[in-house]
Amino acid sequence: MRVSRALLIALTLTLIPGASFSAQKVTPGSTCKVLNQKLVYANKTYTCIKSGKKLVWNKGTALKPKPTASPTPTPTATPTPTPTPTPTPTPTATPEVPYPGVLEIERNLYIKMDAIVKEWAPYLSALENNKVKVISENPSHLRNEENRLSAEVSFEILAKMLPRMVSPTYYMYETTEWADKQMASTCPNLVGQSSTTAGAQVGCGKLVISNLNGWMNKIAGIDGSWFESAHETFHIAEFVAALVGTDPNNSLFYPYHPSWYREGSASTFGGLVRSLMSKGKYNYGDLNRFEKSPVSYSDCNKAWTYWQQTNNATGFSELGQCEYGLGRRMTDYLVAWHGGVEAILKNYQYVAQGKTFEEAFKLAHGVALKDFFVEVKPFLANQGFVIP
Repeated sequence: MRVSRALLIALTLTLIPGASFSAQKVTPGSTCKVLNQKLVYANKTYTCIKSGKKLVWNKGTALKPKPTASPTPTPTATPTPTPTPTPTPTPTATPEVPYPGVLEIERNLYIKMDAIVKEWAPYLSALENNKVKVISENPSHLRNEENRLSAEVSFEILAKMLPRMVSPTYYMYETTEWADKQMASTCPNLVGQSSTTAGAQVGCGKLVISNLNGWMNKIAGIDGSWFESAHETFHIAEFVAALVGTDPNNSLFYPYHPSWYREGSASTFGGLVRSLMSKGKYNYGDLNRFEKSPVSYSDCNKAWTYWQQTNNATGFSELGQCEYGLGRRMTDYLVAWHGGVEAILKNYQYVAQGKTFEEAFKLAHGVALKDFFVEVKPFLANQGFVIP
């Protein structure tokens, strides 16, 4: 029984050649008993092979190390992405409309006038000049310097347009006696012309005689002096532009130009300089109604009709002083749309060359006088003038 069991075990081992055993000492080349039997010894697997007629152990094959199990990674919580908010488009800023509350016909004119003021900005350097002489009955009066500064800037602007322009002298008076004494030898035709209620006037094409207490525009404040001084300086430029030849006393600026053109253009220039002198505080449109016109808008029908019939210089009290209110609006339009301030001075030069006012007007402004009267009416109506 025991023999049979042992034999059975040996037979079983013989029939299973691929079985692998461990712990038995194996020497390569030593005799083994079962072909293809495998034994593991010293980290090698040895196989029983046939060498010639013998069965021997081969050199063995090194065992592959068992892979080390990777540690199970600790799961990292994936952060929930914060949704990126869709940017709200920045609304396009609506450009600010200049002069809100006025009609386009008025706004467009003011924009043109403001462009002139901007173009003249470099002339503010003339504030440092000392070309304009002031002779005053009251040397401590504040208006002495205000008038001088405005005249300095005005002279600088006009001298660039008119090479023959002369630097004016300003006589600032408080009493008519003092004014007459100053004019006796300087400009005799102004003797007896001064008044304690008057503003200013030009004499001999080279000087201004101005009432220190004559400008009482409380709305405009200091701008009142800036305006008046520029206005009178422009009259000197008109006189010089209309000189015939080289005679300093022979000028055709009066009575060869209608009062609306002569006084209106001086007021337009005064407004431009006044805006310039404010250094951005006021633009032309804001100052438009600062000028005190002594006439109501409804009283200029007579002047309007007269100016279409004749071009002589009649004005002032005869026409209700409409040349200052209505005349300025007319020349505002001319300066904005028909040649600027330079065209006004060219008109005077053409008259000095022998042209009629109407001929000079067409040459200087590029529009016939009769057509201008038609063209300007809608603007004047916008300004409140009721004219036929």
